Amino acid sequence: MASSSSKVLLVGLVALMCVVLVSSIPRNKNKIYTVNRWYALPGYSETPFNDCGSKGSTIQKVEVIPCDNDNACQLKTGTTATFKITFVPKVNTTTLRARIHGIVAGIPLPFHCPQEDACQNSNIVCPIVSGQVYHYVVELPVLKSYPHVNVKVKWELLSSDGQDVVCVMIPAKLT
Repeated sequence: MASSSSKVLLVGLVALMCVVLVSSIPRNKNKIYTVNRWYALPGYSETPFNDCGSKGSTIQKVEVIPCDNDNACQLKTGTTATFKITFVPKVNTTTLRARIHGIVAGIPLPFHCPQEDACQNSNIVCPIVSGQVYHYVVELPVLKSYPHVNVKVKWELLSSDGQDVVCVMIPAKLT
């Protein structure tokens, strides 16, 4: 395991590389440049999210592809977004059930869930064993019928007894 001074040195080197990269970009006043500078740091998720009550696990990382905004993921209607949630369960469960809501103006509205059984077609095999790392991966169609609004995507994975193993809130903008 690396010492804390080694980690600080690594972080410093990554930051220096980013400064060199940014300084080498040709400047154009009419163009906006985005540099994803933190992707190499341990424990950082480029996708913004809040844990909304994951009593049955520790969330390690959430990724939405595409998501190139530090404040809210822009999800284009009529396309598909990939959601990845990496978590370590604190409980054993024989099943996991996915539930997705879009929260608009404080009102939870059900989102179409392509696969409610979170143990099928999601990179996860049940039963879920406490202490193991799981990488839940699902493609979610962003339906054309969705209005163009700011929304908080609430994604839950429920245990066989209905408890939140995973609960994440992801800010998004439907465009």
